[in-house]
Amino acid sequence: MAKKPIGFLVVAFGLLAWCTPLSAGVIGISGDACVIDMPSSWAPGSFESDTCIFGFYLDKNIVPGTAITLNLTRTGTQDYSLPIIPGPEVTFGPGAAFDAFFVSLDPVGTTGGSIWEGSFTFDQKIIWLITSDENIYGGLEGGDYSTLSDDRYELALSFSAGPHVDQLLVITTNAEPIPEPSSLLLFATGLVGLRARRRRRQ
Repeated sequence: MAKKPIGFLVVAFGLLAWCTPLSAGVIGISGDACVIDMPSSWAPGSFESDTCIFGFYLDKNIVPGTAITLNLTRTGTQDYSLPIIPGPEVTFGPGAAFDAFFVSLDPVGTTGGSIWEGSFTFDQKIIWLITSDENIYGGLEGGDYSTLSDDRYELALSFSAGPHVDQLLVITTNAEPIPEPSSLLLFATGLVGLRARRRRRQ
């Protein structure tokens, strides 16, 4: 969980939204993945499709102006019938900029049984997948999988939505986490030790 309220990020990401399909941001799609402009509503039934896992930007280049601490989403495959194991906790500085990309599968009607598979490749690293929030109408559950590549640029999805939609929010950034105080202390200690060793050799 983020130490800063998730709601702050989601509200910030929901403002001033714009999107140009397959422009800077999403640089590749495959399978059932489709990139569109942000619709006027992403409530269930507002843009049903039996052929597309839709993706669109809620907002880009959001700078919260305060440090954000969160647990990185782990790379590899997540089976949403199992508990989500958080990745390492990192902190991004107040000048870090983030993009928010919304993914939604809403099959026509209420019958299930089909599997939709597709992938989105970004020009920024994926740091966080939000699967439950007041802006998400349908969370992910058993039969749903996501696979985050080791380099964090590609997100592959396998959804089995039936009566309910499958939705998630993808947060990306080019910013690097800032070193934690303990990491800085270890680095400084290492430098001091190296310098002392060199003096002894002289």
